[in-house]
Amino acid sequence: MNQHHPSQFNDKFGHLMHASNAQPNAPEENEELISVADIFALIARRLKVILSVFIVVSAIGIAITMTQIPKYTATSLLMISPNQDNVVSDTQSLSGNIAPNDTFVNSEIEVLKSPALTRRMVEELNLIDEPEWNPLLRTPSAIRQMISSVLPTSKETNSPVNSDDLLNSIVSAVQNATSISLKGKTYVIEVAVTSESPEMAAKISNALANLYLGTKMETQFASADNANVWLSDRLEQLKQELQIKEAAVQVFRADKGLLTAEGVSLVETQIADVQSAVVSSRAEYAEKMARYEQVVELINSGGSADSIAGVLNSTVIRDLRVKETDIIQRQAELENQFGPLYPAVEKVKKEREDLNAQIRAEISRIASNLKNEADVVRTRLNTLESNLQSVRKNLISNNKELVRLNELETDAKAARVVYESFLTRFHEVSQQGELSSIDAKIVSAAQRPRTPSSPNIKLGSALSLFMGLGLGLGLAFFLEQFRNVLSSPEDVERLIGYPAIVSIPVVQKKDFKSLRGVNRNPAGYVLTKQMSAYAEALRVLRTSVKYSASSSPNKVVAMTSALPGEGKTTTSLALARIAASSEQKTIIVDCDIRRQSMNELMGLTPSNGLLEVLSNQAEWKSVVVKDPQSDVDVIPVASYTHFTPRDLFGTQAMEELVQSLSQEYDLVILDCAPVLAVAETRVIVTYADAVIIVAQWGKTNPKAVASAIHQLSSTTSNILGIALNKVDPKAPGKSSYYDSLYYKGSKKYYHS
Repeated sequence: MNQHHPSQFNDKFGHLMHASNAQPNAPEENEELISVADIFALIARRLKVILSVFIVVSAIGIAITMTQIPKYTATSLLMISPNQDNVVSDTQSLSGNIAPNDTFVNSEIEVLKSPALTRRMVEELNLIDEPEWNPLLRTPSAIRQMISSVLPTSKETNSPVNSDDLLNSIVSAVQNATSISLKGKTYVIEVAVTSESPEMAAKISNALANLYLGTKMETQFASADNANVWLSDRLEQLKQELQIKEAAVQVFRADKGLLTAEGVSLVETQIADVQSAVVSSRAEYAEKMARYEQVVELINSGGSADSIAGVLNSTVIRDLRVKETDIIQRQAELENQFGPLYPAVEKVKKEREDLNAQIRAEISRIASNLKNEADVVRTRLNTLESNLQSVRKNLISNNKELVRLNELETDAKAARVVYESFLTRFHEVSQQGELSSIDAKIVSAAQRPRTPSSPNIKLGSALSLFMGLGLGLGLAFFLEQFRNVLSSPEDVERLIGYPAIVSIPVVQKKDFKSLRGVNRNPAGYVLTKQMSAYAEALRVLRTSVKYSASSSPNKVVAMTSALPGEGKTTTSLALARIAASSEQKTIIVDCDIRRQSMNELMGLTPSNGLLEVLSNQAEWKSVVVKDPQSDVDVIPVASYTHFTPRDLFGTQAMEELVQSLSQEYDLVILDCAPVLAVAETRVIVTYADAVIIVAQWGKTNPKAVASAIHQLSSTTSNILGIALNKVDPKAPGKSSYYDSLYYKGSKKYYHS
């Protein structure tokens, strides 16, 4: 059995209530997209409205199109070359080629649209004498004459018409008949004029284009003359200003000693030279001190004369070392030959000592020279650094004056640029009067049109048909927003959130003609037409009850509805008879004590019934009545029963009754009163294994069903689903696509 938790339903119910207050066209976040089948269903439902609007609007549109006065459109083409008249700007010459500019072309279009230009054209062509443009010269229409004859009191005023107002009205009429636009992505302007006369249309279009060119030529010449006078005076002023500013620069430079050589300040050149000498002296001093320190370190560390000679790069020491080598060799030979005490050996040793003394003296002398050279370089370096500091002080002093000098030079340069720019423009403007071309020309003059441009019968008719169809569909969709009924299982699941477990087809009155007596109702029809679609739908309902996905069998089923008149009692009896025909032992308990519809439906007049059982005045088996038409047992309501305020359904007796019936029967159907009409239904459903809510197709408001489920969910969670009753699969656009497809495809299985 399909179980729904109350809290989950509360969310759905609240969502439905909020959705009802929203705008008709506001889509919900969780709402599914409209399918093609839904659109066709809507069109079928509102077909009469759509056709009515379509016919009326199309007829009116076509009639208006057919009765319009034919008009002709003539078009002339102007090519715009945006050579802007920049008198005081340093851009291009007046006769030069300036890149096309959309803004400039749009400005020229506005000039063509200007009332002043149109006014000149109206006066030039004397359109005030044309009846098409002058309303005072028009012959009154037949309709107006007829109105005047019927209403003689409506006399026309004979007050004089202001000539300016009349001319303005003609200018306005011509402007309304003129269309000026850019042709595609080119710089060609179309001047299209629509008139009742083809000759007049071409005449006005060409006149407007020619006036535009003439006006531009006049403007160009006048601009050149005015610019020449103004530029001449302005150039003289700029020349004097330039001379004054350049003289001020030279005077300030001379006063402050800011002299330059080849564009470079002398102080800056001097600093560069001194800095270069300082860098060179520092390098030389470092080199000499390094050599001196290296020699001193070798001497102090007892380095050999060879290494010292290599460092000093001294040829004298190298020569002395060569002599020393010879002496050492002779000493060795003498000692080997005569011994170390030989007088000649002593003489050689003395000679060697003298030579070593010379080498040490030479090393000392060279080291002393290196120190002296380093001291000389250091002295020169100190002098250069002192000079550099002095020159830098001079530069700092000069830099303060350079700020002002730069200001003066900038002013002088700016004055020269402006002067040269105006001088160039002066030469260009002075030659403008000699130019014979302007920045626009006619590339195609307007010709007399041969065919009218309006009305376009085909286009007007097509637009009328399209508008009629669009308005019809729009009205249909608008009306659909106020349609608030359940028309399909999809509506049930989308608007309520519970499944539509069955769609029960409607049984027409003509189907009851072959039936007799109390069987002239759907519950009787199901007995005689076991192979009908109606009977098969009840079998589907029985199957849903019997084989629902629940942990225990649904032996006790409560049948109810949101409001009266949904067909709940008839459906309960028909379901019981179908179950009984399927060899299920079935009983119906009529729990609707106010209406007693079951007695009327079955033709019963019982003396005892349910209330007597619940009041312990009778046993339930003693009040059971057998259905005259089937094997269904019924616990009815006594015919004389009236409303009682006592709570009989919330008693132990009711609970014991339901338990006894569920043990005795395979299927117990509790035919309850409508939920929103009667309070005890909420109590009765607590005894049921499953609750089925019957809703009438095309009538029941989904809000009512949602409210009923909301109330039931506070006492039970065994709501199985919605049984959609009295469905007409043949109704155009009012039934579910799937139901229609189902009944149509299965038609050969049914026999009415």
